[in-house]
Amino acid sequence: MAVLLKVAVGLVLLVLLLYKVDFHQFKERMKQVPLQSYLLGLFIYTGGMAVRTLRWKILLGATENPIGLGKLIRLQFIGTFFNQFLPSSVGGDGARVYFLCRHSVPWERGVGSVLVERIVGMLMLVLLGIVAAIAGYRLYQNNWIYLVLTALLCTLIGGILVLFSVRTAGLLLSILSWLRLTKLREITDQLLRSIRIYRAHPGALANVTLLSFAFQLIVIWLFYYFSLQLNMDLSIWYFVLFIPIVMSVSQIPLSLNGTGIREWTCTLLFTHVGAGEPQAVALAVCYWLLQVGPAILGGILFGLTSGVNILDDMRRAKEA
Repeated sequence: MAVLLKVAVGLVLLVLLLYKVDFHQFKERMKQVPLQSYLLGLFIYTGGMAVRTLRWKILLGATENPIGLGKLIRLQFIGTFFNQFLPSSVGGDGARVYFLCRHSVPWERGVGSVLVERIVGMLMLVLLGIVAAIAGYRLYQNNWIYLVLTALLCTLIGGILVLFSVRTAGLLLSILSWLRLTKLREITDQLLRSIRIYRAHPGALANVTLLSFAFQLIVIWLFYYFSLQLNMDLSIWYFVLFIPIVMSVSQIPLSLNGTGIREWTCTLLFTHVGAGEPQAVALAVCYWLLQVGPAILGGILFGLTSGVNILDDMRRAKEA
């Protein structure tokens, strides 16, 4: 039900935005992007996915569960397929953990690696967003951006304390014991112990942080590249200021994969510096299309790995 609600919210936001914007102009702007430009962007974005996968490999290696980069890249593509085309409660991260378990990785270490990868990536993104928001305050003139970024940062810090702090984890486990949720307490304790392994690997966390920064630079460049195709004629520094905010705000879990939220935020920011609304919407849609290509490939890979039977296993496990 929650997933369907997110899909509905995303569609409503998109419809409202396209109703507000001249749809004919939006289509004309999209036609300005030649197929070869999209294919080049797709190639660069796929390279960015390899960077993200490398940080996942580093985290798994730190827990003595080394898996080949090629295999992890395949799982990353499958996870993208789940995120884009299968709006289920499993999700891309759940699919990645499931396949890790099929490769003999203990469930708690699989979940831990995905959680830590997500948290480090999100923390880097939100911090970049806050720095950009402070640097570009005169351009934004909109306090809600700061409220959203602050809320995201506080949520992340709270999650980090729960996952990495022995004292905070102990408090959480005590609460679960008091509530007599014995089974949940055992699972939580097992997971938190696995995640705290990374406290002994600061080098791995530092490398993951640097790779997260590199991935964000790739995303910024991709937005700038498509702006050139759309004749937006804006300095790349606007993209350095705006894109971390666009991507941070799109992490708000109100729609599926930030659909609608990303387009509205992109329009709000870029129209402040002279871009037309159809251009700003087209820019966000171009980036969304980059995610569709790897998702299609992920679906093919999923099918080649007996995906139908595995999906049935997932559903049965959920029902059980």
